[in-house]
Amino acid sequence: MLFFRDYLKSHEQARKQYEEIKSTYVKKTATCIKQYTEFKEAFVKSIFKMSHH
Repeated sequence: MLFFRDYLKSHEQARKQYEEIKSTYVKKTATCIKQYTEFKEAFVKSIFKMSHH
């Protein structure tokens, strides 16, 4: 996860998207860490995918 953290630090647009994903989740339902992880999973995977190209 260090790569993900570092990526967000150096890419403002991605950081804003990630903040929006988290904010949207909290507004909708902040009930369970598993649900939260699943909610943001697609975005996190897209960042990791970019690192392998």
